[in-house]
Amino acid sequence: DFEGFPLVIPEAMSMRVPIVATRVSGVPDVIQHEKNGLLVEAQDLSALERAIEESLAGGPVVEARVERAAEDAEAYTSEGYGERMIRAVRRAIA
Repeated sequence: DFEGFPLVIPEAMSMRVPIVATRVSGVPDVIQHEKNGLLVEAQDLSALERAIEESLAGGPVVEARVERAAEDAEAYTSEGYGERMIRAVRRAIA
């Protein structure tokens, strides 16, 4: 029911592992449903089962989702985070 920001998500994204997660806390800030992963409601086991089965089935939709996630994972590396911080500081100074 609660998970601040699980580091396993960007790790899995960068390893091109399909993401299935629950819509809790900071997770929806990283995972965009059907774009770079699948989100289900917490405690909805049937939705979780369907999402896992869809991800394991593979195919072009899942592959596109995995590739998008790998691209998005760059923002969560130390370099990506540093670049975002530099841009934020520059905007604040301007």
